[in-house]
Amino acid sequence: MSVIATALKHLIAAGVSGDDLVRAVAEMEAAVAPSPPARTARQERNRRYYELRSQGVSAKSWGVIRRAVIKRDGYRCRYCGVSVTVPQIDHIMPLSRGGSSRLKNLCVACKPCNSSKRDMTASEWGGVQ
Repeated sequence: MSVIATALKHLIAAGVSGDDLVRAVAEMEAAVAPSPPARTARQERNRRYYELRSQGVSAKSWGVIRRAVIKRDGYRCRYCGVSVTVPQIDHIMPLSRGGSSRLKNLCVACKPCNSSKRDMTASEWGGVQ
């Protein structure tokens, strides 16, 4: 017998019925619902690709923009100043917060800074700009 079935049996024995019983079962189901699976690296790349496409930035254009940002920032993380060999491009104002993929909103970031900044602005995150 499942955990929910056992709990349901005890609730009925305790005299819980009607809407209270339905509400209790819904709460139990929500509590044991599986969390969505984590995205794979490929799924994350596809998500970013479609995000850029929705802004009208093609893959070819993104390559040009990326190289321009790297050339401007000189392979240095804008947040911590460390020299990076494999630079990541960060949106200073995140796309999810209304930012764009224009040069002025992009910078080079090391992986630790870019990962910890997530979808925050630089001032919210506390990084230097």
